[in-house]
Amino acid sequence: MLLMDGKKLVEKYEIKGFWNQLLVKQGIHFAHDQTGYVRQLMNNIPLMLLAMMPFLALFMKLLYVRENWFYVEHFVLNFHHHAFAFLLMTILFILPKNGPLEILFFPVIIAILIFLYLTMKRYYGQGYGKTFLKFVAFNVFYLFSFLIVLLITLIISLLLF
Repeated sequence: MLLMDGKKLVEKYEIKGFWNQLLVKQGIHFAHDQTGYVRQLMNNIPLMLLAMMPFLALFMKLLYVRENWFYVEHFVLNFHHHAFAFLLMTILFILPKNGPLEILFFPVIIAILIFLYLTMKRYYGQGYGKTFLKFVAFNVFYLFSFLIVLLITLIISLLLF
């Protein structure tokens, strides 16, 4: 089935409004080239994670508000954690595609979480229980903020590709 060009479709059906026209054009573009959208999205995910860093550091600062830690120290710690996660994920995705990804994905995620917990325990020097509660709070915040920023990235990627 041949799809009409987005510009022609907007003119034919006299679609009014900038956002309506943009959505129709990008929808048609998406229908023609889904892989281009996925490629655009995958290119934006590292930028998305980079944009999350200040918020993660701020949340960590709030978790350790009674301690004498500077904001930048939380920021650097988050960068180290993400560098470790990117390293493991890069190794995982470099491996052959027929098997290891499915087998090793969850152990890699567990390793990243254990690394974060042990890093928080050692760096901040608090007890296991207190560290675990802050670890859980941080991961809940991380998941929530990741989903929000991912939604924003999905929308921006759709508008820009």
